[in-house]
Amino acid sequence: INLCYHGGEKSERYAIKNGKRLNLKEFVEFAEEKTCTVKELNSYEPELKAIFEDGPPCLQYLSTMGFPEGTRNVSLFNIGVYYRKKNPDDWQEDVMRHNYEFVKPALSATEVSGIIKGVAKKDYIYTCKQSPLCNYCEKTKCLKRPFGIGGGGGNGGQTIEIDAITKYETENKQSVRWYIEIGGERIEVTTEQLLDQRRLQKICVERLNKCPSTMPAPRWESRVNELLEVVEVIHDPDDASPKGQFEKLLDTFLTGKVQARHRDEIMNGKPWNNEEENRVYFRSEDLFVYLDTRRYKYSSQHQIWSWLREGGAQRKTFRIKGKPVKVWSVNAPEFFEEEDLEI
Repeated sequence: INLCYHGGEKSERYAIKNGKRLNLKEFVEFAEEKTCTVKELNSYEPELKAIFEDGPPCLQYLSTMGFPEGTRNVSLFNIGVYYRKKNPDDWQEDVMRHNYEFVKPALSATEVSGIIKGVAKKDYIYTCKQSPLCNYCEKTKCLKRPFGIGGGGGNGGQTIEIDAITKYETENKQSVRWYIEIGGERIEVTTEQLLDQRRLQKICVERLNKCPSTMPAPRWESRVNELLEVVEVIHDPDDASPKGQFEKLLDTFLTGKVQARHRDEIMNGKPWNNEEENRVYFRSEDLFVYLDTRRYKYSSQHQIWSWLREGGAQRKTFRIKGKPVKVWSVNAPEFFEEEDLEI
């Protein structure tokens, strides 16, 4: 058991005050002196340094209270993000000066140079969810500050910043899906949305509750190209694409247990297999009802009709009970008869 004062006077887990070891009684008395009420704790406001008054409160707290060991690199990186937003021309010198004045012990010149090179690569946003920043987060206050998470250094707000791109494509490359990581969210987008900042801006509003500013087109294209050079490509099987899923559902719809025995039963929503022509006839509205019951999401009915034509489907008009009925027909798929199982 790793417990303070476990083992009495022989314990190696004890409190130290002013370099002196405290026994159990002295420790309890010292701890009781430091107690406070919840009201006192909630009303406590440390005297913060004037630095970062226009930036994230977390950096202001850390610069006042000190950067915990193991968090200096992360903290200085975010400090670099702040200075770059506030002073785009000479922010590198600000970072170096801050390191020697406020980071105790200061990071080496080599480490600081590496951090500066990292910050200079692109317009980063603050890593708010990472320790130690998350421990001192005051989001509401930060949003109101010019160079906090709600600001952007005078350019109208933070710009759209994609952190990574993942590409999913079928083996025949007939279907492509894109996933982008932005603001800590993983979002599926189309190729058109990926290439259009305005469309991505709309996605950010819907998913992230933020309306980031757009950046100059050449800079945006350069950033997308950087990400595409290291894009992760994942291959889906052909039947995993939207078209592949549709073809599977169409086959199930045509070969299911609900089959028309006569052509007239097409009006009851049943596909009819014309064995003489080796084609199956059906109404498109019945197919759409079936797709909806299977919760298959399609972009439009025109997309379904286009896929039917690509698969060799034909349009025809029957007269059923004196009324013209428009139907589709496709080559009959392979039907399987269920065998009776002995129980």
